[in-house]
Amino acid sequence: MCNAKKHSAGCSCGFGPPYPPIYRISGVTEWSEEVTRHPELIRRGLRESGWDERSIQTFATRFAALQRTAMPPSSMVGGIRELLRMRKRVTEETWTEVVDVPLYRFGAPPVQGAKVEYSEGDTFTGGSGWNVKFQPVGVSASTTIEVSKSRTFVTTDGAHKQVYVPVMVHVRRVAIYDGDELVGRGHEAEVAPPSESGDPLLQKRGIRSVDGTTSADGVTPEYYDIVDLALAGDTSGAVHKEKRAWVTDVGREISLSLGKIADVSALVRVKRTRRLELAFELPAGHDYRAYLCDGYTQWDSPRGKIEKAPRTFPEGKTAA
Repeated sequence: MCNAKKHSAGCSCGFGPPYPPIYRISGVTEWSEEVTRHPELIRRGLRESGWDERSIQTFATRFAALQRTAMPPSSMVGGIRELLRMRKRVTEETWTEVVDVPLYRFGAPPVQGAKVEYSEGDTFTGGSGWNVKFQPVGVSASTTIEVSKSRTFVTTDGAHKQVYVPVMVHVRRVAIYDGDELVGRGHEAEVAPPSESGDPLLQKRGIRSVDGTTSADGVTPEYYDIVDLALAGDTSGAVHKEKRAWVTDVGREISLSLGKIADVSALVRVKRTRRLELAFELPAGHDYRAYLCDGYTQWDSPRGKIEKAPRTFPEGKTAA
């Protein structure tokens, strides 16, 4: 029976476990295919896997020869697989770890009683909300995931928060041999498929407090929208409310360190496909300006009166 507090598996209310994971894998591309489109990944991937520079140069030379043959994509992929077999790869250790992928950072102005609420509206591409692509680490596959389960988060009084999604990654330590000779050791990593039974670490988006800064005087960041409220002349003590929602997001690339490996990181491209919404509650007696940027919100210091900001945008970008 449902007690509305602790739901048992298969609870009649429909809210019981198992809880689905917060993301699903929407695409996996093996390394041999990925580098046909992005050959700049070749040297990085081989180096991360432990190939020595002589072996990497041999691979690059033979890859260039393949490119000159103008063979069809499927044959090119097969040729790259053959090149990888030049060196024997032995897996020495495997483990999983959870990495936190940052989605959006927001904050409240440093004024007592100021409040900002983060939420997400409808998707504008028919997708789930966020697309996250993990580039290969070593010669592993690249993986694209779709993140769902929008949540509402709040910050107040000058605090800054980072919204993130936890993603499980399989990591391998590998040794590379030229015949019987060890030429190097490295690592490979790729996203692990989430369990449909529900891993408790992967059921919810997370949020944590982070250091925040206000923009320096005279320095305007690249932004898509701006919140400009001149409230310094209001001495009533009222709290004014403002809401903004926007669609524009061109995506951004970030580097995430793998926890157990100090010198290895994963390149991740994050793109929002859901309308982003911020609700502001701002006490009177201050002028406020917030820049709504790619991946974060940045405030000017709320002191004195402010002049109207020019309506400018990064090249090729427009406000929604």
